Amino acid sequence: MGRLDDWLQARPDKPKVPNPALATEDFADLWNDTQYANFRSFVNKYRQWIDDAVNATTRSDSIEKWRQVFGDDFAKGENVKKQEASARQQVRAMLMEGAAHLDSLVDSVVDFGVDILPSKFRTPPHLQPSPWLPAENVSRNVQVFAEYREARGSSRKQQINSGEALPSRGGLWFDVRVNKFQTVPTNCYVRWRVTNTGAVAMALKKGRGGFEKPTDGDRLWESLEYRGVHMTEAFIIRRADDRLVGFSDPFYVVIK
Repeated sequence: MGRLDDWLQARPDKPKVPNPALATEDFADLWNDTQYANFRSFVNKYRQWIDDAVNATTRSDSIEKWRQVFGDDFAKGENVKKQEASARQQVRAMLMEGAAHLDSLVDSVVDFGVDILPSKFRTPPHLQPSPWLPAENVSRNVQVFAEYREARGSSRKQQINSGEALPSRGGLWFDVRVNKFQTVPTNCYVRWRVTNTGAVAMALKKGRGGFEKPTDGDRLWESLEYRGVHMTEAFIIRRADDRLVGFSDPFYVVIK
């Protein structure tokens, strides 16, 4: 569909479609200009819907987007909204017991995305608060980006989205940007807060939740080990007075 759409968008005027067996016949004569324009427009619209469905990061989101393409009968037996509501209730119940949640929470996040997590998930008991006093202006326009690599020094990389489900192997290089594209100013330094959750990490006393120096420049390398939903945040501190000038939202790492 993508190649067809690219071809059509490059041709706003109705092209010739010659009959390979009869050069004098043009199949395009069967359509007028308005019909061709409508066809071109609808292919473009469906291409966007299909791209959205293919790029969906959760099972429920994928089903909803494919229904836009194929109609409400697609995956008819799946009551996505009811299942999502049930998953939200289960997640809230599991979090009442602290950060050592069961594996089923991971399954729910894989199926329905990190949006089903309540706000209190961001503040488990072992999370350490920021030790830096805030500056006069503290920016929230700080973004964390992540690349998956099979090994720390591997040249093969893959951009990862927050909340994307990952295997328990390899690792992530985290990097930070300000206003989406700008690097951290030279008069500031970065500290990372990595917080693990889940039964395995907590049983091994690997909940972490404190602040760490970058591995390389401003970047942080983290191996993927424990099944769970983990968080990585970037904090930017001014060198002159050790004041906090910016920090990011959590980047969710889901290890299945």
